[in-house]
Amino acid sequence: MSIELITAVSGALSPQSAAAHALSAETRAAGAASGADGASFSQFLTEAAESGRRALGEAETASLRGLSGDAPLHVVVGKVMEAERALQTAIALRDRFVASLQDISRMQI
Repeated sequence: MSIELITAVSGALSPQSAAAHALSAETRAAGAASGADGASFSQFLTEAAESGRRALGEAETASLRGLSGDAPLHVVVGKVMEAERALQTAIALRDRFVASLQDISRMQI
């Protein structure tokens, strides 16, 4: 299940969101089967990834509108900064997840 979560988070931030939606549905189903806590955590990750993907898309749209002169500069800057925060959050989640997997692999059995 841990590999599925990494794939779901990284996939949801990519342009191929259809595959990400399929993975997130599988992740939610796997989380629901494991219990209430697992379902809420996988739902949180799915929503965070979707929010990040949406922020990146809005920033791209605002940037293109700004280049064509249809959007004011402060709107473009705000959207780009929001996308940067979403990306930083995704990177932090990934780093924490990798660190936790490394800690697990170092545990004595």
